[in-house]
Amino acid sequence: MSIIVETPVYEQVSEGICRATLNEIDDLGTKQFGKYPAKHYLRLTFVTEQMHSETGRPLLVSLLCTANFGGKSKLRTIAQALLNTQILPRRIDVEEQLIGKKCRLNIVRKIKEGGDVFANIVAVYPPETSQPSPAVSTPASTSTVVTALQTTESEDAILTSGTIQRMRKKFAKPFETGTTAESEVSAS
Repeated sequence: MSIIVETPVYEQVSEGICRATLNEIDDLGTKQFGKYPAKHYLRLTFVTEQMHSETGRPLLVSLLCTANFGGKSKLRTIAQALLNTQILPRRIDVEEQLIGKKCRLNIVRKIKEGGDVFANIVAVYPPETSQPSPAVSTPASTSTVVTALQTTESEDAILTSGTIQRMRKKFAKPFETGTTAESEVSAS
């Protein structure tokens, strides 16, 4: 009798924009990755509207971020997208105020060294609205700083780390309040 084992193949969320809901925030405690100093990490798990082909259950996708709510932190920019606002208090209860909030995720597949394929969240957007909304970009690497930029729903573009750096130089204030249309209305 022989014992046969195989590597499991997990069904991945499709690339592109998908609707999702923040389902769970896991406190991973203090972790150290490589040469970087130890930091307090959280895992944010989103339930997408895409279903598993065999089980019919919603597909999940998650990301890691530090438990930091500073001005340019990944967690803060994700909270801005989930709450659909640029202005947040200095401190919030992330579990109470963010879990259950709807959003749109921009998913890109990444192949690791062993050939494993992962669905990475590269951007988190507020839920669909008829008004312009902020786009929150998160690079595939969890150790890179993220930024938020004004965009419209028709401008769903993947922002790489290089693109973010070029846009930071081009736009001095990425968190300006109001859009051009709003500024014109308030000026009249």
